Amino acid sequence: MKNKILIFIIFAILGSGCKKSLELTPTTPTAASFYTTPAEFNDALTAAYSPLQTEFGLPFQYIYYQADDDIVSQFAMYNDLNWLTTDGQIQSIYYYLSVGVYRCNIIFQNIQNPAVQFTSASPYSKNVIIGQAEFLRALYDFYFSICFYEPPLINHVLQPNEYGIQKNSTQKAFYSSIASDLTDAASKLPASWGSTDIGRATSGAAWGLLGKMYMYAQNWDSAEICFNNVINSGQYSLIQPTGLTNTKSDSILYISAYLQNFQATHKNNSESLFEVQFLDDIGTNGFLPGWLAAGSMLSAYFSLDGYKNIAPRSTYASQFESPGPVGMLYDPRKYGTVFVNGDIMIGDNPAEYPLQGLPFEDKNYMTIVDQGFGVKKYYYPQHYNKVDITQADPDNWRLLRYDDILLMYAEADLQLNRASGTGLQYLNSVRARSGMPPIAILTPAAIMHERQVELGLECLRYHDLVRWSLLPNNSWGVSVSNYIPTFVKGKNEYLPIPQYEIDYMNGNLKQNPGY
Repeated sequence: MKNKILIFIIFAILGSGCKKSLELTPTTPTAASFYTTPAEFNDALTAAYSPLQTEFGLPFQYIYYQADDDIVSQFAMYNDLNWLTTDGQIQSIYYYLSVGVYRCNIIFQNIQNPAVQFTSASPYSKNVIIGQAEFLRALYDFYFSICFYEPPLINHVLQPNEYGIQKNSTQKAFYSSIASDLTDAASKLPASWGSTDIGRATSGAAWGLLGKMYMYAQNWDSAEICFNNVINSGQYSLIQPTGLTNTKSDSILYISAYLQNFQATHKNNSESLFEVQFLDDIGTNGFLPGWLAAGSMLSAYFSLDGYKNIAPRSTYASQFESPGPVGMLYDPRKYGTVFVNGDIMIGDNPAEYPLQGLPFEDKNYMTIVDQGFGVKKYYYPQHYNKVDITQADPDNWRLLRYDDILLMYAEADLQLNRASGTGLQYLNSVRARSGMPPIAILTPAAIMHERQVELGLECLRYHDLVRWSLLPNNSWGVSVSNYIPTFVKGKNEYLPIPQYEIDYMNGNLKQNPGY
């Protein structure tokens, strides 16, 4: 930036001999001058998608990786849920959710301008732009609700006289707004996109997220309807191992089929409803390349070579059933989720990766949290670039996957007192993909186990435990403190609202209980 300013000054000086004065015209567009074409609204959508990347995604992972009872971290305060109202990661989650909502509201405020000549072709049609903005606002509001409980619900661009006076909304109001946005989005969005628009929201993503919200709202019938819309769309399927021979050589096929959901070489596959898109782009910041790049920072923070020491607990590794198929010692998902001592380490740039071909040994990499295991999911092969070390990982963050949809359907089925039937069939299809035998009947224990081993270490576990503990009359008997001894009931279900936000609202916004 300094170089650009210097060049501008030099040219201004050189030009002063030809003109008596230099007239500069501001080039930054105003809202009135910018939202005038479909292409500009598409640019605004790009801005609305962007908080899902490093700005929101990394702090979210930072908090909920370490809150997970299946993970141990070098930072005891996060493992122990000692969340502070001034914590920078929590502040970032709140701030960038707010940014995302604001950018969507800006689109809604300007898109009804009759002077804008929209086309009927995606991605520039008016309905498709609205649908994407509705999906994104609902997504941000969903995380607002499950992370911060009842912050202000902002569904329009605030005017100056509304600053500093916002109060807590209700969770019911959040759910109603999310349902309205997603129902309309599902009617406007396409079922799929062409190759140049991969990553945009689809109708399946809208139905899937709506069904997930209904699970939190404990509206099981509506959840099943939404999940049925996803399943019956024909757009999604579990990735299956191919070339099975019913011999020991099949083991690698089962592991590979599962791992494809977490590798940069298999992004946006048939099992994905919605992913946060990343590229292998070093960016422009020479000190911390990932911060100004289109790449994910997750490897930089949480991989074996990352800044932060986290590891799967040995108690988590013991949750995988034994034996597995074709003579395997364990369920193949164990080998796709965690490093075990002796695993051969590989990088996505084998010629550059310094650990290429070496065996994993937890004591060499988990120097503070020695559990005997390492996190493999999302970090196999290990992203490595000798220019920017582990920055700018091109792997996408899978925010909503088809196996999650199938397991939530099974859970809703069980809540509707159907212990066999379609829900059981869907749960067993998830098990069958990894060669595991079917179960005979749905039970709370079966649901909890399957979600733990299928979706483990994906920042879903903590919210699962909380929502199960909030079932009427605690019908599943889940006490989060049995999994996380430091969990305080009535407090740790949610993060604290950042103190700066409480202060700014001049006493109108109340803090969550216990903080």
